[in-house]
Amino acid sequence: MPDYDLLEPVVPLGIDTAPSRRPAAESLWRIGEVSCFQLNRNYAVDRKTAVLLTDGLTPDRTCHARRLIFKELPGGDFERGAAAPLRCDCLWHALDIETAEFDAISQRRTLRAWEGRLGEVWRTASPSWIVDAPTEPGFLRAGAASRAGLHGGVIFPIMLDTEALGVIEFFSRAARERDQEQLATLSAIGSQIGQFMKRRTAEAELRISEERWRRLFETSAAGMALTRLDGVFTEVNPALRRILGRAEDEIVGHSFLELNPEEERAATAEALAKFRSGSLTQRQVEKKYLKKDGSLVWLNITTTVVPPTETAPPFLQSVYMDITERVQAEAALRASDERWRAMFESTAVGIATSDLGLRYVTANQSFQRMTGYTEEELRGLKPIDITHEDDRAAMLARVDEFVAGPQRGHRIEKRLRRKDGEIVWADVNTFFIPATDSTPAFIGGMAVDITDRKRAEAALRATEERWRAMFETAPVGITMLDFEHRRYLAANKSFQRMTGYTEDELRQLTALDVTHEDDRATARKRIDANVIGGQQKRYRRKDGEVIWADVSAFVVPATDSTPAFVGAVIVDITDRKRAEAALRASEERWRTVFEAAAVGIATTDLEHRYVTANETYQRMTGYTERELQNLTPEDITHGDDLAATRRFLDGIFTGLHRSYRIEKRYRRKDGELVWADVNPFFVRATESTPALCAAIVVDITGRKRAEEALQQAQADLARINRVMLLEEMAASIAHEVNQPIAAVITNANAGMRWLEAGQPDLDEVRQALGRIVRDGTRAGEVVGRIRALVKKVPPARDRANINAAIREVIALTQTEVQRNAIRLEAKLADDLPLVPADRIQLQQVIMNLIINAVEAMSSSGNGPRDLTIASGEHDANAVFVEVRDTGPGIDPAYIDRLFQSFYTTKPNGIGMGLAISRSIVEAHGGQLSAVSNQPRGAVFRFTLPVEEPRSESSIQSRR
Repeated sequence: MPDYDLLEPVVPLGIDTAPSRRPAAESLWRIGEVSCFQLNRNYAVDRKTAVLLTDGLTPDRTCHARRLIFKELPGGDFERGAAAPLRCDCLWHALDIETAEFDAISQRRTLRAWEGRLGEVWRTASPSWIVDAPTEPGFLRAGAASRAGLHGGVIFPIMLDTEALGVIEFFSRAARERDQEQLATLSAIGSQIGQFMKRRTAEAELRISEERWRRLFETSAAGMALTRLDGVFTEVNPALRRILGRAEDEIVGHSFLELNPEEERAATAEALAKFRSGSLTQRQVEKKYLKKDGSLVWLNITTTVVPPTETAPPFLQSVYMDITERVQAEAALRASDERWRAMFESTAVGIATSDLGLRYVTANQSFQRMTGYTEEELRGLKPIDITHEDDRAAMLARVDEFVAGPQRGHRIEKRLRRKDGEIVWADVNTFFIPATDSTPAFIGGMAVDITDRKRAEAALRATEERWRAMFETAPVGITMLDFEHRRYLAANKSFQRMTGYTEDELRQLTALDVTHEDDRATARKRIDANVIGGQQKRYRRKDGEVIWADVSAFVVPATDSTPAFVGAVIVDITDRKRAEAALRASEERWRTVFEAAAVGIATTDLEHRYVTANETYQRMTGYTERELQNLTPEDITHGDDLAATRRFLDGIFTGLHRSYRIEKRYRRKDGELVWADVNPFFVRATESTPALCAAIVVDITGRKRAEEALQQAQADLARINRVMLLEEMAASIAHEVNQPIAAVITNANAGMRWLEAGQPDLDEVRQALGRIVRDGTRAGEVVGRIRALVKKVPPARDRANINAAIREVIALTQTEVQRNAIRLEAKLADDLPLVPADRIQLQQVIMNLIINAVEAMSSSGNGPRDLTIASGEHDANAVFVEVRDTGPGIDPAYIDRLFQSFYTTKPNGIGMGLAISRSIVEAHGGQLSAVSNQPRGAVFRFTLPVEEPRSESSIQSRR
């Protein structure tokens, strides 16, 4: 029997992964090929305890070696299964036993659960007895065991509940029969070893965990504390003490309510109550704590309820993170964001952002006003959409460079097309904003409205071009001279032509060199005295000729790029000087004409008061020039012509008329009347004389008297014409008079019979008397019309109803019309305006035309005899009367002679009717014309104005 004292049994009770803790006398079979799973020295039993645990397990003392075979999963977890290999981790044996070959094979070989006796024990978790290892079926190391002298053995698993953690095998030098009791004992020992290992591992892990948590608590950068459920601190770590600036005894034993600002204690107390009631198990809050110095510190506090254990009541554990800097940064960020937002919204510069797809995201008010789009509308657009069509290509090229290259911004001046279609120039700065933790990358843009600047630049360029063009093309001379010597620096073409020198020649000369000899002394004095301004002087041209010039000199101050110099504008006034001489001679001639003219000439000022009047005008009015200067033209104008005079004089001075012509009457100083043909006209102001109205007045008194005699003769002739018409219509007139007289007699006889009846019928008598009155009135009207036509009275104009005049003539000529079997139709327009006319003269014209038409149709044979008399509006300012017949018509060869005096187509006519009719119509301001009717006959038409014609004073105005 082997001596158990020669053995070194070490029973594994715990597990540790640290290589430094591996015991030297352990034998383990391990799962896996890499990590080594060994016993933890801290939890291994001592040698004596191991012997006690294994002593007596064999029937004799021949056991010389024991091996522990163990399996381990990577990470420390254990598993059973066919895939888990077994490997010998360590072994031990008596010192006098030579088992090197057996040990090497055991350590080198790995076994699966289905391989050999070890695999069987591992797979079944049941112990196995080996009677003689060299001859044992399924024992894979039989040869090595035989050479090592190992025979009897036992293999049993280390169990943790139902899990096999490893396998231990014992060998002795002698073969041994199966001992079931010993197998059961070894199985129990394997389970006990597993339980010891579990308990000792748990204890070791607990101590390690406590050490870790204690080190974490003490060394953590975050504040940590333990408190009772009433909020009283029991432990605080150094970090929390540093955060609060308090010693441990200033925190432990105190309630954290004392560290809360007054305004937050109620919420904290409420949370404590919920922790105690169990309705709250964890709370995270950001709040302020009071430091020892009274200042505030912002903390992120996570408080968790730790449940009670068998030995400890529940408590609160809290982790405190100092977030003061973060809170301050957030506040600063909010303030900064508010400032930037205020600047974004209120700045006068347009600001917009877009995503990396170049679609607008935001736009401030200035950019919205600049483009005319709202922010919502812009979000559906890209910058290219509102860029002027002509600038899009350049913009796209810059954007491509911006997106593809390292450039992080670009600037461009371009035109924007507003929503309303207008163009806005903008200076656009575009820049890339990288992504942050909270915002994606985007593109920002600042747009400054430079429309006014662009316009100013364009205006400046245009101004510069205009000034350059003016300098080069000005019809006046322009020169630039140095300030000290008055040497020419530049001269335009006009000055070169004026002096006969080229610009290069002038640059070699001074202003004195081209000044006339007689004017040089004065010019020298002006230069010496630095006199700048205007003067008139003479130049001596290169060819020796003399020219007069009006010179305006001025100083042009120095700029950053040019020194001060003298500029001069030189106007050639040679012609003006000659003209002034000619004007003086002309004035003398016109004064002679004014004084010696046979017509009156007078001038008036803007107040209508006479200024001058020549001798003829003074003789015409009977006033001297001095007397006239206290009068106005209205003062000596006849009252009937005063309104027209005032109206046209006002028109002259207000610019309504440039001139006009009027025939009017003056009341001389002695009271006599003078007819004058007056031609007033406006004379504009000059540099030396004010504006005035001049009038040329011709005495036409003799002509007017001759016209009055002519008018009387014409009136007499018209009266004769009317008498002749009545003579031609004698039969018709007799019929018109006899008919009502016969009716009067008939009605009188009827009335007498009614009165002589036995029973007089007064109603019938009354009706007969009414008819007598009616017919008598009718006869009186006929006689009255005839009397009016032949009565010798001066023409009298009044507002006449043209249709009433036509109807009266139709009544007078009705019998003549019916006697000649003529159908008469009157087409008179309603609501015609009244016309200013002599009613008798108009009726004479209408009667002439009707009688002519009746006579023409009565001699025309069997054709239709239709007579149409029409009236209507010729235009807005005139009415017309038209007489249309179906007679033989007018011979086109003689149509131009119809209105000539003494031309007639009637056998017994004298040729005055149409001539007199035309003169009457034209005297009324109208026109009388004749054309052929279609298909036959003639049409006579005359027009009359609806306004009063100025027959008594002929007026013509020019605008």
